[in-house]
Amino acid sequence: MMKFSQLGIARIWRSLTLAIVMSLTAVQAIAEPDKNYLCFSLNGGWTRLTTAALQVVKVGSPDPIELEYSYDGTTWHEFVQGESNIPTLIGVAYGTASTGANIGQWHTGYTDVYIRAALDTQSKTGKNATFSKNTTNYYKLVIKTASWESAAKIELSGNIMSLLDAECLQTEVPEYCFYNLFTGQTQLYAAPELPAMDLNTGCYRRMFYGCKGLNSAPELPATTLATDCYREMFYNCSSMNYLNVSFTSWNVVSATTNWVSGV
Repeated sequence: MMKFSQLGIARIWRSLTLAIVMSLTAVQAIAEPDKNYLCFSLNGGWTRLTTAALQVVKVGSPDPIELEYSYDGTTWHEFVQGESNIPTLIGVAYGTASTGANIGQWHTGYTDVYIRAALDTQSKTGKNATFSKNTTNYYKLVIKTASWESAAKIELSGNIMSLLDAECLQTEVPEYCFYNLFTGQTQLYAAPELPAMDLNTGCYRRMFYGCKGLNSAPELPATTLATDCYREMFYNCSSMNYLNVSFTSWNVVSATTNWVSGV
């Protein structure tokens, strides 16, 4: 174990210790057939919840993406802007940063929503060239719940790469791909897998920025960093107490600037 002073990380101690485990061997990309999705699950604290929604919020003018969703991970439905009557406790919505359109009819009986690049619907290939474009044109995944359930917990599972490749065979993350993806989602306490081995500029920048409920970071298996790839990634994730990485050098411009500030 290397001392934090040797790694150039300052002020990351609060009441909990952030443990950084350095692996000296390359970790192969994970592409498990049973995790070819991104899943949002209601988990704990739901005492009076009657409505909740997962929104795909568009900021600026990112490139179009094609997605599909499921409530059981088996039967998939085309994701269409403006769709209504989604029979689930947590549904899919689509809008802009200013309006955040809320669609769907929510009721009890479902606790999960799965989302991935369109494959089984629309006769699609299951591929999105990227998710977000840059720091001014990007998508955010936003969780909306009834105000009295603001302390409820949301668990993320599955493979983040399913947003790009429904079969999760892709191992490279395009530049700024997941910029700001979950920023400010204080209800998140568990993160999905981030198995990609090839990183590009800003690919995970601010991904979990301000996710104060996140208590354990996903493993980061990439052994080589890229400019701004982890910049502010876990900024102000004040509940986080564990981080496992596989890179051994910090000699990349801004790769980890403020990535654990406020932890």
